[in-house]
Formats: sequence, structure tokens, C-alpha cells
Amino acid sequence: MHFEWLKILKKQKKHLLLHRISKLHTMQYDTLLISNVKELYIFPFEKILFISADGNYSYIHCVNDETITVVAQLGDIHEQIYNRARNYKHLVRIGRSLIINMSYLVGIDLQKGYLALMNDYKIINIKASVESLKKLKAELEQIYG
Repeated sequence: MHFEWLKILKKQKKHLLLHRISKLHTMQYDTLLISNVKELYIFPFEKILFISADGNYSYIHCVNDETITVVAQLGDIHEQIYNRARNYKHLVRIGRSLIINMSYLVGIDLQKGYLALMNDYKIINIKASVESLKKLKAELEQIYG
């Protein structure tokens, strides 16, 4: 009897371990992983509103209104997004210091030099170069006609 119980327990542990491995495997895609000596952050792509950068620092602005500062250059983050985005293609680099989540884009104002993202009925205006905004506007007009 004791042996049967042990056998069942081992099966359950094996099932739980396989479930965790499966979950980790799916997490490796469509997530941004930022790791350094002291910290590790995992951001699901759909929870990122935009990422801005200043030198070696990047600021990850999340949909829950939190901003996390990480030591990582935007180019490295952009490369990771490009390599890991399997199903989620909405994070787009706009100019040298900005990545936006196109799912939240609601407007572009060339005169004022900003784009607008909407998160839970709150509009956030983000400064960007007029040249990068023109390029984005032209691409969107081509896609949507």
C-alpha cells in the first residue's frame, strides 16, 4: 500500500515538473528578459506600453502605470524583442530612443512632435522626432489605406 502511494506521488511530481517546464518554454517567447548581476525582470510583451532610453538606461513603461529603470541599451532590447517575438509583433522601434506598443497607439501629431498612446482611457503623449513620426505615419497610411 505504501509503495502505491509513493508511485502516485512520483507521477504527480513528474506531471507538475513537466507543466512547469512547458510554462517556462512558452515564457521564453513573447517576453522581454532583462537580467544583470543584481536583478532579473520578465516583461510579457503585451504588458509593455512603451520603452524609452537615455544612454545605457532604458525605462520600461508598463500598462499598469509602473516604470522600471534598467541598465540596458535600447538597441539590445530591440534585438531581443526581434528575436523573441513569435506571436506578438506590436512592439516597434520609433527612432533612436523609443519602442512603442502599436496596440496602444491612437494618434500622431507631426506639428507638436508627439505620438499618443491610450491605456485604460488615459492618453499618454510621447515626444519623438518629427522624422520618425513621418515615417511611422506613412507606414500606417500604407497599411490602412
